[in-house]
Amino acid sequence: MPRFYIHFRTGDQIARDDVGIELPGLEEAIETTLLSAREIIADEIKGNAKTHLRAIIIAGESGQDLLTIPARDVFRSALKSEMPSSRQITASPSIRNEMALMVLAASTIAGNRSAQS
Repeated sequence: MPRFYIHFRTGDQIARDDVGIELPGLEEAIETTLLSAREIIADEIKGNAKTHLRAIIIAGESGQDLLTIPARDVFRSALKSEMPSSRQITASPSIRNEMALMVLAASTIAGNRSAQS
């Protein structure tokens, strides 16, 4: 399984994850990231923190940043019960290409199924 690193930007500082977590894919990394971010934000509110979480960064095994999720979008996705939209996250060019290929493959498969029916 691939290893993902979840970094947290608070104020002007970035708390880097040096250990990482093995997850099946990027979707699971996003879900894990959002859960962690919600817990951090709740702790900030309870503790009346002076600095606040600004963004969460998911990096891949090579250390390359894959996604950046602004903190303001952490609860928005929970309220919608869906993953953040492409407008809410910033993906690296290689990840955007991979996502586009997955969408294209899914629509092709769906089109082939309806043509066979």
